[in-house]
Amino acid sequence: MKLYVLDTGVVGFAQQRHPIYQKHLQNLPSGTPVVTSIITVGEDLSGWLPACKRAINGAARVKAYARLQRGQEFYQRMGYLPFDDTAAVIFDQ
Repeated sequence: MKLYVLDTGVVGFAQQRHPIYQKHLQNLPSGTPVVTSIITVGEDLSGWLPACKRAINGAARVKAYARLQRGQEFYQRMGYLPFDDTAAVIFDQ
């Protein structure tokens, strides 16, 4: 069985439930694992942390933290691959 690993750009479409992404997902065989990497998680969520800190008022802060939480919940449901020793060796090459 194949494992599908989504990069940062495609994860954005997945989070937005983009119709083209949804169609591709529906065409995968049942039970096909679709994950991303901890690198993508870091890239995505690290963009929202500064937004939380620079929010100018309570309403902006609520919006920023809600987006951060939705992202965190999305990655928990999707699952992600770790950046482990093997990944580090490949990355360094």
